[in-house]
Amino acid sequence: QLGYTLPTPLAAVHFADSEQISTWAAPAAAAMQRAGIMAGKDGNRFDPQASATRAETSAVLRRFVESVIDPDAA
Repeated sequence: QLGYTLPTPLAAVHFADSEQISTWAAPAAAAMQRAGIMAGKDGNRFDPQASATRAETSAVLRRFVESVIDPDAA
């Protein structure tokens, strides 16, 4: 909605727990994974029902800023 375009340098990953990702969130989760902004956890899990730690949230925001908002910072 803000006019940013997500890069898609990575191949799509089928997470072991992908059926736990809500239907409405699946396209966004896949886009964030393909952009390299979000990654899975150990055991090829996305863990969509877990809470994010401050460190995980900070890493996601940093990757988003570096790859989408200001690619020159990457």
